Amino acid sequence: MNSDRPRKGSQCLTHAIEFLNLPIEDRSVPSTGIGDFVTELAKEVESGKAVGFHCRAGPRSLLLEVDRACAAISDSRGCYVPDTREQKLWVKDFDATFGPMRRV
Repeated sequence: MNSDRPRKGSQCLTHAIEFLNLPIEDRSVPSTGIGDFVTELAKEVESGKAVGFHCRAGPRSLLLEVDRACAAISDSRGCYVPDTREQKLWVKDFDATFGPMRRV
């Protein structure tokens, strides 16, 4: 767990930024609830709000195709992303499920 989370939440509150948290264990994949979380984020974007998110390792992008996003993140981190085979399979499945929302 990230001990920095309470500080980030309070900083967002100070600047009138809504802070949503979906904890994911390092080198793991999200558990249940990701569908509802992504649907809520999509509604925020559709309503004209800006949405950003990140993990402990740094920002991530929902707007690039999977292979381009992984390559960009790998280049910026200096190591291959995703970290594990399980993550790679999860990302591909996630894109197949939610990618069409992003490309509409």
